Amino acid sequence: MTGIVAAQIGASIFDDQPPLALALPAGAADGVAYVSNQKGNITLIDLKSFETTGEIDIGGGSPRGLGVTADGKLLVVAVRDKGDLAVVD
Repeated sequence: MTGIVAAQIGASIFDDQPPLALALPAGAADGVAYVSNQKGNITLIDLKSFETTGEIDIGGGSPRGLGVTADGKLLVVAVRDKGDLAVVD
């Protein structure tokens, strides 16, 4: 299967913060999930251990939507405060 799985997860627990977003390559059971966090960065979660393995600083700006290219090489982040996209390879 190709493509991505992406979702927006519920409402934020903070009134001034956006809901969390999640993205992972389809069929990525052994890979990494990318989850926006309340600090304005992206947290990496190992899908085997469900442990946090790192964080990507996208320069702040409230990440709102996440997507991973079908080949899993690029993470695309919609940055609300900047009205821009961040592309991470």
